[in-house]
Amino acid sequence: MGESAGLVSSAEFMLRVLAVAVISHVSATVCRDCGEGSLGGYVELAGKIEIIILSLPFVKNMIEMTTGLL
Repeated sequence: MGESAGLVSSAEFMLRVLAVAVISHVSATVCRDCGEGSLGGYVELAGKIEIIILSLPFVKNMIEMTTGLL
């Protein structure tokens, strides 16, 4: 049961990251098409920061598992 819960959490994590990446990319492209290239860059940067923030708990769990094995 615990393994399947970890799998669901990993799948949910990947879907969230994918959604943030797609939305930020599309938004940045729209900004650039409207002639706002710098705003598009900021939108992409915000998306990358959001992905890093989303991945922090996942990285923390990986570090805890690694130190648990040692």
